[in-house]
Amino acid sequence: SAAYAARLEAEAGRAVAESELERACEREQHERQVRLEAKRLDTAVDNMHQGLLMFDGERRLLVVNGRFLELCGLPSGALWPGMSYAEFVQAIEAEGNIPLDDLGSIVARRVGMVEQHIRASFVWEVSDGRIFSVTHQPMEEGWIATYEDIAEHRRMNARIAYMAHHDALTDLANRVLFHEQLE
Repeated sequence: SAAYAARLEAEAGRAVAESELERACEREQHERQVRLEAKRLDTAVDNMHQGLLMFDGERRLLVVNGRFLELCGLPSGALWPGMSYAEFVQAIEAEGNIPLDDLGSIVARRVGMVEQHIRASFVWEVSDGRIFSVTHQPMEEGWIATYEDIAEHRRMNARIAYMAHHDALTDLANRVLFHEQLE
């Protein structure tokens, strides 16, 4: 009868509504999880000891962390996702914190690595005394680069080597240095 048909229709409508509600809750939970993971990733990238750059296959900036800005003496917001590699270089050049010859050498090197799609690690010595260990890693489409300031590490190694070869009291060459020079 009509009452029975209405009850069946209401139950069917309720089942559909419950199903849609369950799917909406699952979507919301999934979206919350994605936001949480993105926040964790952003936190990790922003707290890296190395400067990080990621470019896509069209040479557009995808990711830059605060440490890279700090290493290059750039203000927050000087580089932004979506800018082209040419705009990226111009922004660094405009700040004037990296001498043009040094900037030109790293750009030429980067272009070669991108075109050859090779992984490379090298030391980039900036004429103002900064020294960076740079790693370039190609991706399927684009590349990732990390920059680490190793100037202090090099100074400490030189100081340790000096201390190993000189007397602490007199600052004269010690026997170790003398024997090395004899050999």
